[in-house]
Amino acid sequence: MGLCDADIFVSDGDTGAVGSEMVLVWVRESADPAYIIRPEGLRWVVVDAIRDYELSRQTSFEHALNFVRPVLPVQGSTVAA
Repeated sequence: MGLCDADIFVSDGDTGAVGSEMVLVWVRESADPAYIIRPEGLRWVVVDAIRDYELSRQTSFEHALNFVRPVLPVQGSTVAA
């Protein structure tokens, strides 16, 4: 399973859009995004967008993306051999 597409939404206040910063992530070719990643306080929340269920809270955006699709090791983390 690879990432299919991603879109970034930023509410700037001038457009009158109600919402907050978030990233929508598609992992398959579908009209509905599979995941929403949004900041909440000092954490990044990963939500199953189809079921509207919180999956994880991560300390960084990089960790949140890695939670959705772990492809490469996260910088600074090492695995003992």
